[in-house]
Amino acid sequence: MGRQQLPIRPTLSPGGENSLASVDPCELLTPSIKATLGIVGAPQTQGGSTSKLCQWRVDGGTTATSYTYGVPVLFKSGIDKVVAVGEKKPLMVNSRRGIQSLGVGGSVCAVSIEVTATSRVEVTGTGAGSNDGSLLCPKVQAAAELLEPELPK
Repeated sequence: MGRQQLPIRPTLSPGGENSLASVDPCELLTPSIKATLGIVGAPQTQGGSTSKLCQWRVDGGTTATSYTYGVPVLFKSGIDKVVAVGEKKPLMVNSRRGIQSLGVGGSVCAVSIEVTATSRVEVTGTGAGSNDGSLLCPKVQAAAELLEPELPK
């Protein structure tokens, strides 16, 4: 059974940040990606005028080993607007510019992926029995690399 690509991967024209507003963050993680990441169950969603968010819980068997992935779509905020605790580490997420950072008092690891100069999609990780988000950064980086091909070009 083929997956319909049109609503998930719109093409952005120059200055087309508003087109990112049509991206559903819950659909960016395909069933295959969710299986690879160990995600089961329905997502929790939030949305506003400048962003949308989808979150999934990963059950590690105990509270100490469980965590949450988040996929915020920020259609009016580029990677230059990332707010971080400490260093913002530049990196490449496949072929796109990105930034790895810690947020919310250091308890969240985020990989921000540039879609346009003024828009981005992030993959975040929170939990795993610690307030140290850096422990989840390797998982978040791997998830960002899986998600990046699903982003609009």
